[in-house]
Amino acid sequence: MSVVPWWRALEIRPEIISASGQIEDVQMSLGAAVTPPEGVPAPAYADPGYYGQITHPTGRLTALLADIAVRLAGGPDGYNKAGALTRLNQGIGGGKSHAEIGAWHLAAHPEQFLTTDIGRAVADAAADKLGKELPTDLGHPLVVVLDLDNGTPGVRREDVDGPYAKTLYEKFLWRLFRGNADQFTQFRAHWSDKAKIKEALATQGRPVLIVIDEIMDYIGNGLSGAADAQLASQDMAFLRALLDSVNDVPFVAMLVAMIDPEKDRISLHADGKERQRDLHSLLERNGRSATVNEDTDFMAILRRRLFTHDPSPAVISATAKSFESVLKDPGWSKVFAALNADWVTEWERAVARSYPFHPQLMHLAEQEWAKNAGYQNVRSTIRVFAATVYALRQRAEGGGCRCSSVLVTCRCGTTRCARHCWALVSFPTSAWRPTIARSSRATSRILLTAQPPAGKRGRSTGPSRSRNTGVLRIRTPTNGRPPWSRWRL
Repeated sequence: MSVVPWWRALEIRPEIISASGQIEDVQMSLGAAVTPPEGVPAPAYADPGYYGQITHPTGRLTALLADIAVRLAGGPDGYNKAGALTRLNQGIGGGKSHAEIGAWHLAAHPEQFLTTDIGRAVADAAADKLGKELPTDLGHPLVVVLDLDNGTPGVRREDVDGPYAKTLYEKFLWRLFRGNADQFTQFRAHWSDKAKIKEALATQGRPVLIVIDEIMDYIGNGLSGAADAQLASQDMAFLRALLDSVNDVPFVAMLVAMIDPEKDRISLHADGKERQRDLHSLLERNGRSATVNEDTDFMAILRRRLFTHDPSPAVISATAKSFESVLKDPGWSKVFAALNADWVTEWERAVARSYPFHPQLMHLAEQEWAKNAGYQNVRSTIRVFAATVYALRQRAEGGGCRCSSVLVTCRCGTTRCARHCWALVSFPTSAWRPTIARSSRATSRILLTAQPPAGKRGRSTGPSRSRNTGVLRIRTPTNGRPPWSRWRL
């Protein structure tokens, strides 16, 4: 059966190719998108169209943004069908900033955002909740962004804080009033007054979205380092009043990113830990906690980020069927059964989910790499896989390997191909027999997961796993023979 090679079935995103696989904007920054520093161009994801291209509409992200849309533009009889305050409680590299930027696009650029895949999914979900369509402009919301990793407590930034704002409350007011000094002065003294904060929000005459990013950078070591007890007291009093107020004001939504203290690895002084506990309690009392991704979303997010379109069902089906002769080989049924893995028993479904990556590679990334300290789920994996697909594509187009799918098998059987294509994790076809590799951990694994046995001189000839990072490194044969000619049971 003829199988379309992955590099012909899919197109790598142009920004990955232009960067030679070194994708730079995986770690998104809300501040860089909203208010890029002077002389620094805004990142590509500051454009709502591009953001939509690289964003997979996961169920949780769609639901989060739909609730914000309902709260902002649901009308007098519908806005209260969604809560006002949402706390993004997900680990590092799990998509918090991506979601915040999505919320910003939704409110700041609604007409453009709602034409994207994620935007259409949000509009449909909001309509289902409201029983009616959203207005395309969402009522022209005002967005107040406090990107607290781009600032210092007690110090103003001229471009966003104007000539007066130094406390967190003052910075909030200056952005809310869009630099109107008279309104700013009118409310400036009321940093802990809930009634005045509600009045300030209501007097805008339009929906308001508040997004606070990296709040622990500010109230944690930021306020500890400022060593200003009065400033810390005022800032925390303002946050308490604001969090207690947003639920009472129609057409106001608030999004705060803060990891659960028990899961946050940030190092804090004693006073910073106390403020962390206080803020955690306020968020728990006034809002709901949300995440934006599930484990089952991982592959769809990765494929959307790396490639311009999804593979066709015909390509996926043909790729999966090309391995049937090996999977159904009775001589190897016990070996595959010993893996006790879903991707073996549900092969076609697993290939459909992971294409163009081998299902066991995805299992490795999701179940093993993710356990390494410092490994950042979606973010780290995107970087590894972007570099991988770029390198393999370059080799393929240069006449090197001819793999049926990324990290699957070598098709041409030439020495040159053998040296380049069996990367990280491979699955054998009839041309590449399954081989048991003796692991240093005294367990036998199919070559799918472990390195092959040492060569004649005791040198490893296959992939090896770094003890420090969990990332596999590629080693190729030193002689001219294909690797499988040296491996035996």
